[in-house]
Amino acid sequence: MDVAETSERHLSALRGIAGQRYVLSEGPDLAPYTRDWSGDYQSAPLCVIFPGDTEQVAALAAYCWQNGLAIVPQGGNTGLVGGCHTDDRLGAVIVNLKRMNSIRRLDAENYTVEVEAGCIVQEVQDAAAARGRLFPLSFGAQGSAQVGGAVATNAGGLNVLRYGMVRDLLLGLQVVLPDGQILDCRSRLRKDNRGLDLKQLFVGSEGALGIVTAASFKLFPYPAHRETALLALGSVDGVVALYNLARTHCADLMSAFELIPRRCLELAFDHQSALRDPLDAPYEVYVLIELAASGPLDLAGLIVSLLEEAMERGLVLDGTIAASQAQSQAIWAIRESMVEAQAARGRHLRTDISVPVSALPAFIHQAEQALARVAPNWQSIAYGHIGDGNVHFNALPPAGLSDAEAGKAIPDMLRAIYTVLDQFEGSISAEHGIGRSRLGAFLARQDGVSAGLGQSVKSLIDPRGMMNPGCLFVADKEG
Repeated sequence: MDVAETSERHLSALRGIAGQRYVLSEGPDLAPYTRDWSGDYQSAPLCVIFPGDTEQVAALAAYCWQNGLAIVPQGGNTGLVGGCHTDDRLGAVIVNLKRMNSIRRLDAENYTVEVEAGCIVQEVQDAAAARGRLFPLSFGAQGSAQVGGAVATNAGGLNVLRYGMVRDLLLGLQVVLPDGQILDCRSRLRKDNRGLDLKQLFVGSEGALGIVTAASFKLFPYPAHRETALLALGSVDGVVALYNLARTHCADLMSAFELIPRRCLELAFDHQSALRDPLDAPYEVYVLIELAASGPLDLAGLIVSLLEEAMERGLVLDGTIAASQAQSQAIWAIRESMVEAQAARGRHLRTDISVPVSALPAFIHQAEQALARVAPNWQSIAYGHIGDGNVHFNALPPAGLSDAEAGKAIPDMLRAIYTVLDQFEGSISAEHGIGRSRLGAFLARQDGVSAGLGQSVKSLIDPRGMMNPGCLFVADKEG
């Protein structure tokens, strides 16, 4: 049997499992699933499959296992590290969970929700809010990212400071293993010490151990009151002192503490002409703070007194407190638009770094110096979730540089920045994952015991290496 016949045989069998209309092998409808969000990767799978339930996922996995077809699990395809990429037309299929999008059970009384993996994060938030509950997972791509992908990458985002990452929110999982077995670790219990916590093996595993088909999460009281402020600082050097003051002053009511340099504001303003500068004069660095509470607390008084004390100490030069929900949304729109503006500039350097909070200013200064030595014409921008020690140290290419030329420059820039990062004992991935684009850098920094134990887990669960090969566990040429 030749290649074409083998391919058609597999497609026929897969259509028999998932249904004719839910297996795409050619045509323009493939594009949203074969090109990643950043545009850095273009996949060429045998097909893209859209199963309708866990049993179909299991049947698909079993067929692929028996016939030597690799599986690349895919959620909303919003990742930034090439985690859903395949360039093997005959050896891999992409399994997208978007049809599996039901909210199975939202239990407001017990503050839990169980959803299928294809649910959009924003839709889970909205459903919880309608019942007076908060699903706190929040990040830029929440309007298109799927829950399964969020679990597979241990997603973080804007509320980690208060509520933690996916790993902290997760109560239970349902997972299809590489050979088609269904592992059911679903639970609504907040305390459950029965043996090994197997679900945690799959959090952050990036689809390399199995396919998440459902998950249950903690919910929280919906915050009836929010206060948002944008504060201006003279330099990044004062951000840690301001954070420590805010953390002490506001206790656990602070849900966001975001660092935004002036360069990012200007990017946002250029990208969205409707945005307005919240302050009368420009400053080098800003911090976006948000407080939230569900009870009758005086958040307004709390944030006003914080601003007054910070200004008395000389930590803050100017600031504004949103007087309405519309003003709060306008401030957050700047934060969201600055990310979109970077993508609009084409191929650029992206990082997702974490260091100890106290080391953030020193890291940023040294990374800027290192970048200036290897790429003096690139513009560095460092922003992120300061309360988590997570800084996105990115850089934009000079005007007129093609994507191809930018791509050639990025590896040297990454090496320079990671060399600085290593001196601070930081992580090359705070929340985006490893995927394929960071695999080389990840493997180079793993100690032998960690690498060996991780590979042992992979070999135990996926001895044939059929689940998302080239991601997380297998060396890749890139990174």
